[in-house]
Amino acid sequence: MLPHQPTVTLLLLGLLLAGCREKEQSPPRPTQVPREAFWLAGPDGGVFVAVEKRNEDPPALYQGRIFYPHGERWYEGPLTVEPSDRPDIDLRDPKIFVGWDGERLLLGDGRALRATGQRP
Repeated sequence: MLPHQPTVTLLLLGLLLAGCREKEQSPPRPTQVPREAFWLAGPDGGVFVAVEKRNEDPPALYQGRIFYPHGERWYEGPLTVEPSDRPDIDLRDPKIFVGWDGERLLLGDGRALRATGQRP
């Protein structure tokens, strides 16, 4: 065993963690992204997300806006909970969202909000 192996291992681990932490940080918010939107980091960079529940909508229907990091709108319209048997989502906690795959906002509990409207 090399005498400096633990030092090298710790250094590599620190660099790995720093790289992961940097990916989670939000880029500067472009002016066209609403204040209520939160940053959702992803393997390809991430998106800004704004989701709301309107009183007049059915239980499994939400309204969402997804923005590219530079501010261009990716999607705006209805989002439907899948599966629909558990429609309640706590929108006060953005940490429940784990990703955007271009069609669905993925939740940490295995559910998703599927974009069901027209793309801009």
